Amino acid sequence: TSFFQMAFRAAALSLGVTSAAALVVVLLLQRTTTAPRFVSRDDSQRLAATEELVEAQDRAIAQLRAELERRRRPPLGRARNVVEETLTSTATTRTNQRRRPLLVAHVINPMPNDHGFHVDQEITFASLVAAKRNAKTVDVAQYTTEFADDTPCRTTPPSFARAANLTSHAHALYEMASRGVGFRKLPLVSDILAALDAAAEEEAGSYDRVLLVYTNTDIAVQPDFYDVVAKLAEARSAFVINRVEIPASSSSKGRPFDVQDLPALYTLGKQRPQLHAGYDCFVWDRRATPFLRLYARGLFVGYPPVGRHLRDALACVFGPSHFAEVKGQKHTFHVGDRNGGWNTFPEFEHFNRKAARHAEAAFAAFLGPNPCRRAQKAINYGRRRRGGQKQKPTTGERPHDDGGGGGDVVLLHKVRVELDA
Repeated sequence: TSFFQMAFRAAALSLGVTSAAALVVVLLLQRTTTAPRFVSRDDSQRLAATEELVEAQDRAIAQLRAELERRRRPPLGRARNVVEETLTSTATTRTNQRRRPLLVAHVINPMPNDHGFHVDQEITFASLVAAKRNAKTVDVAQYTTEFADDTPCRTTPPSFARAANLTSHAHALYEMASRGVGFRKLPLVSDILAALDAAAEEEAGSYDRVLLVYTNTDIAVQPDFYDVVAKLAEARSAFVINRVEIPASSSSKGRPFDVQDLPALYTLGKQRPQLHAGYDCFVWDRRATPFLRLYARGLFVGYPPVGRHLRDALACVFGPSHFAEVKGQKHTFHVGDRNGGWNTFPEFEHFNRKAARHAEAAFAAFLGPNPCRRAQKAINYGRRRRGGQKQKPTTGERPHDDGGGGGDVVLLHKVRVELDA
């Protein structure tokens, strides 16, 4: 009987029995051992052996009871844990192998060949190519977005990829011809941001974080521009960088600056003070792009208050803790003070200011009370995943969302649907 009892215990433990019936059977076997037959003999040694056997059986029963209690869990619980651990380990391995920390995706809207300010643009392109080549801490993707029927800019470097074509411009959208306004083909800011976002989508899966950059076509950058952007992004999720202004002509050479003078322009860009208060360089975490487009819907480039309005959009969507104006530093520069000729055709400025007022009101109406706060919650940029857990950023930690989830995805979807409409 003891042999069968011990065999049953071993089978129960090895098979992981979880029913109470197994415990009952073991108890019955414990009470039907050959102990009474041994006790009936007047043999102290056999009696002691019997007592030891009973104690051993009691210990075995206690161990079995503890094992049964430990194993009371949903069926396949252990298998599920093994699968989850395997999947987590595999995903971590793939992430370590394939994902890189940061991508900066940068777009400009170059002027077509029939525009008169090509020297500014050539300087811009040359400086951006050099900055990408010199980037040490970040990967860089550069794009242009233009109208399909425009003659492509002849100075566009081959390293720039072509993002989606633009389709709408202010002159047609606001029927300015019927109001006697001269023709200028000025694209909508929201369309430029959409083209950049779509282009970055193709690369985003390989990176933990994607920053988007939009600069005016006449804004040149210093050679370390992209490394500076990566460093600034460690503390902020969005920022604007104010430019240094450089005279259009060289007093020593007696002629206007051109692309051959880029080394001298770098030096002047570091020597001259940063005093300009306008906004023409915008950086933000890609996740917020739908809300920025909604805030800027209807505005177009080239006339006030487009720079101020985009700056306000970033401040609204990211909030004061995660947005900054980078003033007094010398990371971008502009040659001359022509500002693209926006002081001509004042009717465009009139329409752009009306569009700004309307866009801000529509943004608030769509999101409801506290629209900026709702946008901030929806993109959930201020929390990160660590070991599967969402945590608030600690001091010095970059306050961005790595795309691992969170936020109000329903509201994000509604915003996208509204933009498509």
